[in-house]
Amino acid sequence: MNESDPISSEIEQSIHRAQRGSALKMAAAAAIFLGILIAVILLLYYPRAVTVEVIPEEAKELANYSIPDGRAIFIFNRAVLIGDQATAEISAPGYISETVRLSTDQKFVNVELSPLPVRMVLTTEPALPDIEWSLNGIPTYRGETLDLETDPGALVVDVNHPYYRPETVEIELPKGKTVEQTIELTRISGRLSLNSFPEGVSVSINGETRGQTPLVLDGIEGGVLDIELKLKDHLPVRDRISITNKNNQALRDYIMQIQSASLEINVSPANGDLTVNGSSAKPASSISLPPGVEHLIRYQKKGYMPQNASVVLAPGENKSVKIELAEEKGQITIRSSPPATLLLDDRKVGMTPQVLELQTVEHTAKLVLAGYRELAIRFTPDANFPLLIEKTLQTEKEASIAEAKPQVTSSAGIKVRLFKPGGVRFTMGAPPEEPGQRANEFLRSTVLEKPFYAGVTEVTNQQFDKFSGEKTPGPSLPKTNLSWSDAARFCNWLSSQEKLDPVYRFDSSGNVIGHAQGTGYRLISEAEWEWLARLAGRPRMFRFLWGDSLEIPEKAGNFADESAKGVLSRIIPDYNDGFPGISPAGSFLADINGLHDMAGNVSEWMHDVYLLAPPASAAARVDPMGLQRGSSHVVKGSNFRTARVSEMRSSFREGVSGPRDDVGFRVARYVYGEEQ
Repeated sequence: MNESDPISSEIEQSIHRAQRGSALKMAAAAAIFLGILIAVILLLYYPRAVTVEVIPEEAKELANYSIPDGRAIFIFNRAVLIGDQATAEISAPGYISETVRLSTDQKFVNVELSPLPVRMVLTTEPALPDIEWSLNGIPTYRGETLDLETDPGALVVDVNHPYYRPETVEIELPKGKTVEQTIELTRISGRLSLNSFPEGVSVSINGETRGQTPLVLDGIEGGVLDIELKLKDHLPVRDRISITNKNNQALRDYIMQIQSASLEINVSPANGDLTVNGSSAKPASSISLPPGVEHLIRYQKKGYMPQNASVVLAPGENKSVKIELAEEKGQITIRSSPPATLLLDDRKVGMTPQVLELQTVEHTAKLVLAGYRELAIRFTPDANFPLLIEKTLQTEKEASIAEAKPQVTSSAGIKVRLFKPGGVRFTMGAPPEEPGQRANEFLRSTVLEKPFYAGVTEVTNQQFDKFSGEKTPGPSLPKTNLSWSDAARFCNWLSSQEKLDPVYRFDSSGNVIGHAQGTGYRLISEAEWEWLARLAGRPRMFRFLWGDSLEIPEKAGNFADESAKGVLSRIIPDYNDGFPGISPAGSFLADINGLHDMAGNVSEWMHDVYLLAPPASAAARVDPMGLQRGSSHVVKGSNFRTARVSEMRSSFREGVSGPRDDVGFRVARYVYGEEQ
C-alpha cells in the first residue's frame, strides 16, 4: 500500500480509534467489577472488623498498618478480617514496631509503641579514670567514659571529680540517635598551711622543696600532696594530704621528734636479768633510746655480784657497752652423823665435816656411807650469812621403815596394809590340852621383827587374770584351783610389774628351787598369818579370829551355814551367812587389823613348806620362812565348807600338795630385804 495514500491513512486511523475505545470500555468494565467485588466483601465482612488503637498519640499519627500473616484488609486503623484470625504489624518512624494477633471475637486492640532508644557517649577533657556520673541527680557510673542506651528526651548530667570543679549539662536526646559530647573540666586550687614545733623545718611537696615552717601556700592545685618535713637531729615526718573540691584548704601542725640513739649491751656471763631504765632488755641487741638523758643499766644473775651502769647518748649515736659480773660466794659447813663421804654437785670432796666457800647458786650435796641410805641435800649459800647443815644418816632399814606407807595398792589392784611386829614374841601352834588340837600343831617360839605388807583380801580371779591373760568367771571371787607354784609365779610377776626383785627361784622345768628374803611379793608366811589371826591388835593370844568364844559372831565369815543345807553334808546350826559356796572377796566384816576373810570363804596357801616333824630346838625362830623347797606346803584358815570347831581355830594347819577349789592365797612382802 502506498504510504502517501490519504485514504489508506484515514482508514488506519479509524481502526486505531476503534481499538482504543474498545480498551477503555474493557478497563472501565474491570473497574466497575472490582468496585462491586470490594463492596460485596465490605458488605459481607465489615461486621468482623477490629479497631487498632495506637499509643502514644504521636506514634498514632505516623502509624503504618500491614498484615504479614492471614487474610485481612486495613481501612485506616480498622482491620477487616476475611478469615477468623490474622497477624497485624504496626510501625511508626522513631518507634519500635509491634506485632499483634487479631481475631473475630475482638472489637478493639490497644498497641503501645516504644520509642527507639538513644545511645549516649560522654567523655571529659581531660580524660580521667575516676569520674562520677549522675543522671537526673541519681549516681549512675564511675569511670572515664559514660556509654549507655537510654530513653529519648531531656537529661541532666552531673560530672564530678574530686580534683576538678563539678559540672552540670543538659542534653537533648532524639529518638533512635547517637549523641556524643565532651565536657570540659576545670582543675580546682586551694590553700595549704603547715606549722611545726620547733619552727624552721624544711618542707618538700611531691619531691620539690617549697620552704620552711610556718608555710602558707595558695593556688595549690587539687590532688594528692606527698609532704616531707626534715630537721637536723630529728626524725623526718611524712604525710599525705588531698586538696579536693569538697575541702580545698588543709591545715597541719607537726611535732618533730628528736632522733633516737641506740645502745648495745654485751654481758658476761650470759642468761642473767638485764634491765634498762627498769624495763627488761635483751643483751647483744640494738636498744632504741631517747638522746640527751641519763639511762640506768642493771645486770644481775644468781650467784654473781650485780652491776649498775649509766649512759647518756647523743642524737643518732650508736653505742656499745660491756658488763662483766664477778662471782658471789658464801660459807657453808656440812656435818653428818656418822661421818660420810661428801659429793658436791657430783664431785667428791672428802669426808664430813667440811667447811667450803661456794658460789651463791643452788648446789646438791650427797652424803654416802655403806649400809646407810644416801642423803641428798639441796642448798643455796648466802653471801651475808654462813650456812650450817647437820644431818643424821639412816640405815637402809630405818629409811625403808620410815618411807613405808600405811596402805598401798599394787599394779594389779591388790590392796596391802603395813604391819610392824617390832620384835614381838609369841608361840605358834596349840598345846595338847586345847580342845580340837591336832598333832601337827607344834608349839614353836617365834619372833617377828621385820615390818611387812599383807593383802587386805585374798587374790581375786580378776587380779590373777591380769597375770594369766584368761577371763575367769566371777571376777570378784577369790582365785582357787591353783597350785602353790602358780601362786608363786603370780607373786614374781607382780614384783616385776613394780620393779621389785622376785622372791621365788625356778628351774628350767618351772619348779621352785628356793626363795630369797628381798622386798618382792610372796605368799604370806605361816608365822605372819598366825600372828595376824591370833595376836596382832589384841591383848593376848586367842583360839579363833574373833576370840575364844565358840559362838560365831554375825558376819564373822563364810562357813558351812544354814544356806548350804542340802549342798554340804555338815553345816553349822543356827548360823546363816547367806552364801552356800564361795563369796566375793571382802564380803564380810574386816577383822581388828582391817583384813577380810582370815576365817572362812577359802583357805590360803602359806609360803612355808609343810613339815610333820616337831621343831628340833626350843630356841625362838626370827621371821621364819621355812625350808627352800618341799613337796607340799602349809594351808591355813577355815573355808566355806568348814563346820567343825577344831578347823576354825587359827592354829589349825594342813599340808597340801595340789590345787583345791577351797584354797586360794594372800600376798605379802617385806619393807626391806635380808641384806639390810
